[in-house]
Amino acid sequence: MKFNAIAVSLISSIALLGGVVSAQVSEPHVKVQAATSVATKYAGQRSVPIYSTPNGTKTGKTLSYGSSWKVFATQGSWIEVGTNQWVNASAMVNTKPANTYYIDYKAGYGIATYSTPNGKSTGKSLKHGTAWKAVAVQNAGGKTWIELGKGSWINAAYTSTSAPKTKYIKYKSGYSIAVRSTPNGSLTGGKVKDSSAVTAFQTSGNWTNIGYNQWVESRYLSSTKPNTIMGYETTGVAYRMNATAYDPRVLGNTTFGYDTVAANLSRFPRYTKLAIKFGNGKTKIYIVRDTGGFAYSNPNQLDIAMPNSQALQFGRQNITVWVLK
Repeated sequence: MKFNAIAVSLISSIALLGGVVSAQVSEPHVKVQAATSVATKYAGQRSVPIYSTPNGTKTGKTLSYGSSWKVFATQGSWIEVGTNQWVNASAMVNTKPANTYYIDYKAGYGIATYSTPNGKSTGKSLKHGTAWKAVAVQNAGGKTWIELGKGSWINAAYTSTSAPKTKYIKYKSGYSIAVRSTPNGSLTGGKVKDSSAVTAFQTSGNWTNIGYNQWVESRYLSSTKPNTIMGYETTGVAYRMNATAYDPRVLGNTTFGYDTVAANLSRFPRYTKLAIKFGNGKTKIYIVRDTGGFAYSNPNQLDIAMPNSQALQFGRQNITVWVLK
């Protein structure tokens, strides 16, 4: 008589698009001896029926989804997992299936669902980063397929068993980091801008997966959400200031462009990059390149460069200012 230390329980989970319903049911335990065979298979269905002989009579017992079993013998498309206990090989898989899978594709996109493994599309899709309960795993057409519910199958290549976390690119304000197809592999041509939010899955060495065939260096990821304005990271401090306008060209300066501000240099050193929000709600990026008597004597004052016709209409306004990193 063969005995197995693995207790079998049936966990039946039905995952519907948009929700999950689960129930747990106890089923008869199957005793199987721990053999010396190196081959191990895993039940890839909710309830794999056991037969007394290959293609013979059902014993009334089943293997639960995800449970592991030693292979004592094979006969055609049948596997022996214990004395007088045979299961169809199509119901078994080589890798232990997970109970929950996460869609690991591309931010902003979803993956298709299919009515059968390698079958027709249902016309519905699952969003990147979402979690789904699995009830079966099956190999078909050279691919591994995951069943989330009756008539809802997905390609396992676009999933991860690691729960995703939201991370933020921490690199250099206004710049981007490169994306690679594998850890330290070839460049995909894609880039992710500093301060962008990404969905981070598993890590491999110094690399983190942020989507299907998309890897970035882990050192450029942070769990802290940055303060950003127009895609640029700020110091997080907002200044309420007064502003006037001037045209450097009227003063004979053709070096400074109209992205220039004159400021008190003890407060905002030269070449400091500022985001300025005006009373009309518009925000623009400026660089401190100048100082004048008005701004120099008043740390709470900025003089903003613009064409003379606009400067005359600008007058004096209250503005909000952020220092960009």
